[in-house]
Amino acid sequence: MEYLIQQFLAQNNLTGINGVNYSLRDDGEGVYIDKWDYEISKPVFNQSQIDGASLQEAKTSKLAQLESLRKAFQYANLEVNGHNYINTETAQNKFFNKLANTTFPMDWRLANLSWVILDQQEALEVRDAIVARETLAYQTESDYFTEINDCTTLEEVNAINIEF
Repeated sequence: MEYLIQQFLAQNNLTGINGVNYSLRDDGEGVYIDKWDYEISKPVFNQSQIDGASLQEAKTSKLAQLESLRKAFQYANLEVNGHNYINTETAQNKFFNKLANTTFPMDWRLANLSWVILDQQEALEVRDAIVARETLAYQTESDYFTEINDCTTLEEVNAINIEF
């Protein structure tokens, strides 16, 4: 029975600083838990732990902001040869699929919902602009990611102004 109780405590994370007081009773027909008191020790945090938690929360928040700003930049419309192209993730996938499976010229819809006819060279220029934007977005994100994670104080994290 003692083994079963210890197994239950471990499975329910009731070990370490947590305490469970119990007593067993054997009435001759079986063993029963007679008393069960659960105690939790009050946590004590020092200033270093508090500062560390605040720093980690600030980093997590800044990294979430970084991802959001990277996506906004990465998928913003593209200006190529005087045309404004929709550049969402879905539009990119459709463009690359059409580019791989088309004969030229190919038609493509612009951000203002009008259509443009692209020859092969123009289509490749749009492709190159998409790839260049993606590369710049991920390179910039990587640089900020390193800068954020290298911060040792809350002030350093808060001083980072993310710009793409």
